[in-house]
Amino acid sequence: MKNGSENELMNIDEALMFYQEFYNLPIGTLNEETAKLMAQPRCGVTDDPTGYATAPTKWSKNILKWHFSFATKEQIEVAEKAFDTWSNVANIQLVRNFSRPDIIISMKRNVHHFAFFCQGQGRCVSKFDGEGGVLGHAYFPQYDGGCVEIHLDATEHFYMGLGGVTPPGQISMLQLLTHEIGHSLGLKHSRQNDSVMYAYYKDGHGRLSEDDIQGIQSLYGKPFTTPTKTTTTTTVATTTTTTQKPAPRKITETANTAAVTTDSNVKNEKLDNMNLCKIHPDALLITSNHHLLIFYQQYVWILEIGEEKYRKPLLIDEYLPNQLTSNMRGIKHIDQSANGHIMVIIDEFIYIFDFPSFVIRQKNKLSDFGIGRSDVINAFFTSYSGRSYILYQNYYYVEIDECTMRVRSRGTITDLLPGVPIDLNGGFRYINGNMYFFRNNTYYEKQSNGSRRLQPTAI
Repeated sequence: MKNGSENELMNIDEALMFYQEFYNLPIGTLNEETAKLMAQPRCGVTDDPTGYATAPTKWSKNILKWHFSFATKEQIEVAEKAFDTWSNVANIQLVRNFSRPDIIISMKRNVHHFAFFCQGQGRCVSKFDGEGGVLGHAYFPQYDGGCVEIHLDATEHFYMGLGGVTPPGQISMLQLLTHEIGHSLGLKHSRQNDSVMYAYYKDGHGRLSEDDIQGIQSLYGKPFTTPTKTTTTTTVATTTTTTQKPAPRKITETANTAAVTTDSNVKNEKLDNMNLCKIHPDALLITSNHHLLIFYQQYVWILEIGEEKYRKPLLIDEYLPNQLTSNMRGIKHIDQSANGHIMVIIDEFIYIFDFPSFVIRQKNKLSDFGIGRSDVINAFFTSYSGRSYILYQNYYYVEIDECTMRVRSRGTITDLLPGVPIDLNGGFRYINGNMYFFRNNTYYEKQSNGSRRLQPTAI
C-alpha cells in the first residue's frame, strides 16, 4: 500500500513536470503560473506527448473545399479570413464550396453528432462542457482523404470581429477557428505560447507565429506567387496587425448569389418584427445533424435541437441550390430520407440532393408515382422505420423507394395511419422517433402503440 501511494505521487509529479515542460512553464511545484494556465479555456484536441508539430496524415491535394453549416453572414466572413490566413502562407488553396466539401464547420453543444455526409451519422467522440473549458475540436486529415469536421462550442460567447480587442468574457471566433483549421490541415498543438496552435486559448485574432508558418509549410510547401503579388501575400501573412484593415476576401460566389444577397438586405428589414412563435410554418424538417428547419413563405429558420434562442431567418434561395429556388416562393413539403438525402417537392417535381453539400442528385416527376399535377399533397415524411411516404388528395398514400425512386406500395391514409385525420396539412419525424402530423391548429403523435390526439396547439 505504501509503495503504491509513493508510485502514485511519483506519477503525479512526473505528469506535472511534463505538463510544465510542454507548455514552457517553470518546472517544479504546482506554481501559480501553472495553475492559471490549467484553468484557461483550451482546444479539445489532445496533446501529443512526442511534441511533434504535424500529424501522421496530411491532405494529398492542394485545393480543398470547405463549408460552414448553417452559418450567418458574420460567421462566413470570419471563416473566410481564417482559411485565408493559412492559404496565404502555404501552397494550398482553401475555397468555400457547398459541393462535397473536404472540411465542414458546425456549431455544436454538449453530446453531439457528426454530419451525415462527412464523418458519418454517429456520435462525436468528444463532447462539450458548456461555457468556458473546451472551446472547440477538430479532426486531422484522414488516410483515405475523406471529409473531416471542425466543431465549435455553441454555448460560448463569440466575438465576431476581424481585429481590435476582444471584449471581456468573449472568445474571438477568428482565433479559435484559425486554430481548429490548423488541426484539420494536419497540425498538432505547439509548445510555443505565441503560436496560434498553442492548446490554450489566447486572444490574437488568428495571427500566425513563425512556428505556425514553418509547420504548415512542412506539410504543403511555400505558397506559389506571381512576382506582382509576392509582396502583398507575404505582408498579409506575417505583418498584419489587429488594427489594420482586413485583406480583401477571395471572391468564391457567383454573380447570381451576390445579387440575391443584395436583395436579401431589403427583404430582411421585415424580419426584425417577425415572431417565430406566432407564424404557421409551411414545412418542418429535422436533419440528421439534429437541427430543426422551419420554412415559412420565402424564409427558413435554422434551430439546433434544445436551443432556446434562435437567430433571424435566412432567405430560402440563400440556403438551397439556385436550381431549386429560381422560380419558387416557398417550401411546402421537404424531408430527409433514411440514407441522408434531402427530398423536396416543388411544383410537379421531387428533387433529391446531398446533405449538407446540397448537390442535386436526381429529379423526378410526381406523375411517375401516380400523383397528378393538381393533386393536393397532405404530407411528405420518412417514418421511424425508414420508409418514405407521400400522402395526397385527403385519401391516398404512396410509399417511395428512395434508392430506385419507384413505387414500393400504395393504399389509403386510414390504412396507413389509423386514428389520424386524412385531411392533414403536414407531418415529420422527431428525434425521439415519433411521428407528428398536423391538421389546422391540432397535431397528432404517432407512436409504436398507435396514435393519440394531443391538446390543440397553434402551429
